[in-house]
Amino acid sequence: MSRSCSIIVLFLLGIAFFLHACASRPRSEIEILDNYVLTRYQWQAERQAAIDTLRASYSDTMSLIAQYELCGLLNDAYRSFNVDSQAHYTRLRVELARRMHNPFYTQLANLNQVEIYMLTGAYYEAITLVQVLEYEGIYSELKPYYYQLSRTLYGHLADFSQDSALYSQYSRKTMDFRDSLLSIYEPHSFMYDLIAADRCNAMCLPDSALAVLQALSPESYNDKAASAMTQAYSYRLLNNPSDEKTALIRAAENDLRGAIREYIALRELAVLLYKEGDINRAYRYICCAMEDARACHVRIRSYELSAIYPIIEQSHQNEVRRREQMGYMLLAGIGIIVLLLIAFLIMRSRQVRQLSAAHQSLKESNQIKAVYIGHYMQVYSFLIDRFDNYRRELYRLAQNQKYNQIETILRSQRFTQEQVNAFYSDFDEAFLHIFPDFIEKMQDLMQPDVEFRMKAGEKLNTDLRVYALVRLGITDSRQIAEMLRYSVSTIFNVRTRMRNQSRYPKDVFEDKVAVL
Repeated sequence: MSRSCSIIVLFLLGIAFFLHACASRPRSEIEILDNYVLTRYQWQAERQAAIDTLRASYSDTMSLIAQYELCGLLNDAYRSFNVDSQAHYTRLRVELARRMHNPFYTQLANLNQVEIYMLTGAYYEAITLVQVLEYEGIYSELKPYYYQLSRTLYGHLADFSQDSALYSQYSRKTMDFRDSLLSIYEPHSFMYDLIAADRCNAMCLPDSALAVLQALSPESYNDKAASAMTQAYSYRLLNNPSDEKTALIRAAENDLRGAIREYIALRELAVLLYKEGDINRAYRYICCAMEDARACHVRIRSYELSAIYPIIEQSHQNEVRRREQMGYMLLAGIGIIVLLLIAFLIMRSRQVRQLSAAHQSLKESNQIKAVYIGHYMQVYSFLIDRFDNYRRELYRLAQNQKYNQIETILRSQRFTQEQVNAFYSDFDEAFLHIFPDFIEKMQDLMQPDVEFRMKAGEKLNTDLRVYALVRLGITDSRQIAEMLRYSVSTIFNVRTRMRNQSRYPKDVFEDKVAVL
């Protein structure tokens, strides 16, 4: 009892140690991102609550300038979160600026409108308004905003352009506005270095871009995401998918942690994972990006996602179907194995009962009976262990989803043949333990030129094994064939040949064997 309790305690301690080790294992970056994808709703709800508080403070009874400023705050609050709401407060801001007849406020509101046009895919309206503002002249305080919008606008036009001449034209304009941004930001500031790194990437100088980015110390989630995304582009130019993947993970983490819905990183990461063959995770990420883009109502991101989403979704459906088929195959295979094991156990049980009945008919001594029973208890114990090991191996392969190996094992006859060989060996050993001089006595019954030869490792050959059963009182050829897993014709041929090679008449030979 004490030993059993100790074993149980050790087993429970082993399980506890294993669970602790699993729990204490540090999570990888992509596992952290998996969790962020699931918990992003909490951060989005927090951002929405802050926006609701800001909206509650808005009132038509406020002064026009107070309404204008509050609309600006709400515009910023909804940026990259809900384009429709951002557009609503932009329209209010344009109207308030018109009512105040303030050129500066009007220009700022119109720049907000350019941003909305870009997000909703209205590029013609965006570029038309930019040209009007450029003609009127941009206030110096608004130039950073104007240059940034223009750089993004012409960058999008270049990305979507199908004409090489237009692509070159828009790319030059993008570079010009990027240079204009560098001219107004203080050198070595965060925005200056970020734009400088972006410029290096545009000039296919990724090493220079990475050198600039390494010195950055972004603070906000938005700045961290922008920095990591720029790094990802650099690693892509260097054809370094491993570091690109790491940078995309960091960018996506900061996008989600900052409750940003209008992003690129998670989509790009899904494409990279799809190429690596991580179909399930790629599908989860592309669904997350699609859901956030729709919630944000940003058309350009939905358009970009529409190109890759069906491909990943189809691959995911194929993977799901493949896993279902493998699951069905596994269940069918396990069912077949169980049936085979039951049939094998029944067969072995029947064989043992038949041998036991023959042994009882011999009415040997109690000592022989004890040896015989003890031997077959060992055989059964060994057989149970073999089946248990076989089951454990299949279960381990199933857990690791190594379905091809399971199918190979199920198709192989090796296990069955091993059990048959083990049965022959056990039978030979038990029989010769009871009748140790059986071979010599059989040899005396045969003609002088007949000699029994055994293969290496054999104690009895097929002929002797057949007549060992005859010695035990089993004379029916069909029954002998079933017990030894030979064909009936094989048993018939063996008995005919042995009778012909005997020194006694054929009709008395087996009677002689029965009394050896």
